[in-house]
Amino acid sequence: MLKDLKKYINKRLSRTFWGHKEVKTKAWANKHLSGLFTYNIILILLVLLHSAGYFHPFLPLTINIIVMISLILAVIMLGATSKVIFVISLFFLAFAELLLALGVGVWAERTMIYMFQAFILGLTISVYEFYKCK
Repeated sequence: MLKDLKKYINKRLSRTFWGHKEVKTKAWANKHLSGLFTYNIILILLVLLHSAGYFHPFLPLTINIIVMISLILAVIMLGATSKVIFVISLFFLAFAELLLALGVGVWAERTMIYMFQAFILGLTISVYEFYKCK
C-alpha cells in the first residue's frame, strides 16, 4: 500500500497542471532535502524562541528579524535566486494590498515592511549575480 502511495505521489509530482511532461520540483526537493529540513527546524526554533521571549533583554527576536533571517536562509540553504526573492516580494505586496482592502491597516504596514526587506535582499542578490557572471 505504501509503495502504491509513493508511486502515485511520484506520478503526480512529475506532471504539471497544464499537461507539460515534467516538473523540476521533485528533483529540486531531492537535491535540497537536508537544506529544507534544516531550514524548517531553524524557523521553528526561531518562532519558539520568539514566543518564549528567550533573548528578550539582549536581542529582541521580533517577527521582522525572523522574516529577514528566513529570507537570507532561503538564499543560503535553498539556493533561492533573485527572481525567487522578487516573487516573494511581489507576494508580500499583493498580500499587503489585500489586507489594506480588508481594513487591517496595521498588518498591511507590517507586510509592506516584509516586502521592502525582500525587495532590498532581491536587489542585493541581483547585483551579486550580475557581478558574479562577469
